[in-house]
Amino acid sequence: MAGQTLLEVTDLVEFLQRQESVSGVQRVIAETAPLLLAADPQARAVVLDRGRGVLVALTADETRALIALGAGSHNPAPDRGALAAAATACLARARAAEPVAVDAQTVLVFLGAVWINDALMLAARAAHAAGARCLYLLYDLTPVLETGHTAAVNRLFDRYLLLISQTGSAVPAISASSRRDFEQHCREHGRSSPPGAVTGLPCGLAPEQFSPAQLSEPPWPRPFALFVGTVESRKNHLLALRGWQRLIERHGAQAVPDLVCVGRLGWHADEFLAEYLATNGLDGKVSVLSTSVPDDELARFYAHAEFTVYPSRYEGWGLPVSESLAFGKVAVVADNSSLPEA
Repeated sequence: MAGQTLLEVTDLVEFLQRQESVSGVQRVIAETAPLLLAADPQARAVVLDRGRGVLVALTADETRALIALGAGSHNPAPDRGALAAAATACLARARAAEPVAVDAQTVLVFLGAVWINDALMLAARAAHAAGARCLYLLYDLTPVLETGHTAAVNRLFDRYLLLISQTGSAVPAISASSRRDFEQHCREHGRSSPPGAVTGLPCGLAPEQFSPAQLSEPPWPRPFALFVGTVESRKNHLLALRGWQRLIERHGAQAVPDLVCVGRLGWHADEFLAEYLATNGLDGKVSVLSTSVPDDELARFYAHAEFTVYPSRYEGWGLPVSESLAFGKVAVVADNSSLPEA
């Protein structure tokens, strides 16, 4: 098919299959894909069949269920079971479906975490070899600039950076910080950096997406500050925990709000978790909600927080900062990477 635009959404579909609340990269896909598909009626969403390493187009029904009515801010309380069933059926159908044909008139847009999927990187190379123009949305260079990932992810990420420098027709970045990091990385490795603009990111959650009644009930029994982010070393939960300990020592526990940390457990968080458990969360002043928190509940946390904290050592953007400001809450953030932009 000549002149086609393909939007690769495997990351989001597999995320929905696991019945997890979207965050970070997956939230960007959930928010952006419906807009791109609506802007170009001829565009199609595609998903990877991992077994064969080929891309398969979603049907109209799959696109409607997973993208148009999926897990974006337009659907703040999605039915996770229904989404998981739809995603499972989609991936099962893809195992026997005809691969999508690409040629020199194809634009293939990658919005997700291409680096965690070796089969997807191989599919991207195959599409490039067939003449397709590949566009990769760059988030950050965390695995090469921070130690918060596993060695396996680091190796995959090195291959990803090589891939996008060799096959990218364009590599837009979500922040000026990330784009500078990418260009610097290419220079250090003797590679040319494909062109690419800085996009910024829209706010994932905002109060206007919910009715006043949805936001009215406090989600926590006491005054609290909010820390949204995957529990991993890079996000610096340990610094927040020790900061709260100093506040309590200085002002007394009754004068300090609770700290509520919302986020899944990630990589290399052992030191924080050990200290958190050893102190019983500073005797209950710090809490970690590591199971999936739906968007409507997270919105109530933002709406009722005294303020938010985000001491991350490195970010590609920092959606919790934008979300905090959208809800009118002061965000106490680290002064590094993209966080001032957010």
